[in-house]
Amino acid sequence: MDLKRQTATWQRGLGDGFSLAVEFVAAPLIFALLGFWLDSQFGTSPVLAVTLGALAFVAVLIRTYYAYMAQTADDEKDKPWTRSPR
Repeated sequence: MDLKRQTATWQRGLGDGFSLAVEFVAAPLIFALLGFWLDSQFGTSPVLAVTLGALAFVAVLIRTYYAYMAQTADDEKDKPWTRSPR
């Protein structure tokens, strides 16, 4: 593999990792802030903030899992260990 392709692969991996890190922080934070606002409107304790933040975190986990499984299946397509016996 030449240096240009290796650098591009490394940069793509770095970008994917950074975007995933932002997703893990931003989604629960936005939903928790929405929950705090809803809590102030309804006069409840931070029940909605915690609930919405936790649900957003679980949703990001599930999305990350399925994206990883799809990427792995795509990467392993046509590999010798995935071929069916003849």
